[in-house]
Amino acid sequence: MSLKKIYLCLCISLSLLAPVSASPVVNANSSSEVSKTEAIAAALYHVKLDQTVNQQSAWKDKNVTALEPIEVFDASNELHSYIVNLQIGEEPAGYVEIGNNKNDFPISSYSYTVNNTEFEEEAMEDLNIADSKVGMASIDSLDSFKKVKTKKVVWLAPGKFGAKVDYTDGSADLIAENKLESIPSSENTLLPKAEKTVNTESQQTWAEIEQLASAITLKQIGTDTDGVTDSIMFEYNNPYNSINSIYHNGVTDENQWNSSLWTGPSGCAPTSAYNIFYYWHFSRGKSNLLMKDSNGNIDKDQTMLLLRNCMQTNDTGDTSIYNQASGIQMAARGRKYYGATATLHTNASWSTVKSDLSYGPSLISFFSHTFYLNHSVTGVGYIEFIRNGRSPVYGGI
Repeated sequence: MSLKKIYLCLCISLSLLAPVSASPVVNANSSSEVSKTEAIAAALYHVKLDQTVNQQSAWKDKNVTALEPIEVFDASNELHSYIVNLQIGEEPAGYVEIGNNKNDFPISSYSYTVNNTEFEEEAMEDLNIADSKVGMASIDSLDSFKKVKTKKVVWLAPGKFGAKVDYTDGSADLIAENKLESIPSSENTLLPKAEKTVNTESQQTWAEIEQLASAITLKQIGTDTDGVTDSIMFEYNNPYNSINSIYHNGVTDENQWNSSLWTGPSGCAPTSAYNIFYYWHFSRGKSNLLMKDSNGNIDKDQTMLLLRNCMQTNDTGDTSIYNQASGIQMAARGRKYYGATATLHTNASWSTVKSDLSYGPSLISFFSHTFYLNHSVTGVGYIEFIRNGRSPVYGGI
């Protein structure tokens, strides 16, 4: 997923974290729109690139084919991106998400294993969202007494999608992560159209993708001759020559939870920090970082309470961006790691992002993001591809 979407980033090192980069924004025009054929080409471009330079690629030496792109809409009802599901033979082989913006690098998120949202607007009577992130849900679970206005896939966050059904009365239902959320008409409002980013270094990449797109037609999708084994010049003239990446294994993936020890949800910032503490506790030998109960078992609630108190998280789960770094540092030092430090980076360069993530996972905070608004998540690494000594950024994970 791309850090180009991040406007403010906080990371803590133990030496605990880290960072942000923000791309310049300009008013987008129609020439920046990506067609479905170009989305397929961009997805296959990424697959071939990964096969070529990444020895650990799950796609390496495989005939990977692309399915027809799925349109994904944002909170302003604009076309945000395409999900291009992949197959090896008849088996799912992950997906690549292509942003609908030819003025920036194409890849928004991808996975080797997860196939996203088997979702067709023409066949909503039998909606089935097959994705461990989106979950399993049936259209039958939605309100059958309302008249449907539109049905679509929506973008919730990098690598996270949902199925949204809007009704003529202004209300809506959203299926995401195996949960159904009903949205009343008073809350089902469109956000202003977001400005698109511009990155001039992406021009060469899109020029090569457009050349590849000229060799692809939609009718080829899913056939034996489709995919990255076709005889197209791109495959023999790959301009990338190396890959840099860091991925920190051992980071847990806790979502916000409730407890009798506090009011409201645990909060996104303390929860992200808990994921990071878990990593340092179990993977980096800081075995006193997580609190324990009288039997010596990890006490999640007490650890979360410590983080919430140190960050001054309120009863609605909100945490000031300026309390996050100091709060994590205070919590770590309170667990007797007196050398723990926390640093807030704003408008950080990509080199700073990489440098900070090299220490370990990071607490990444978004500010005024289209969907996240003000929100914190856990960053576990990054990946970038090197072209002739330069590095087009594909972003953080």
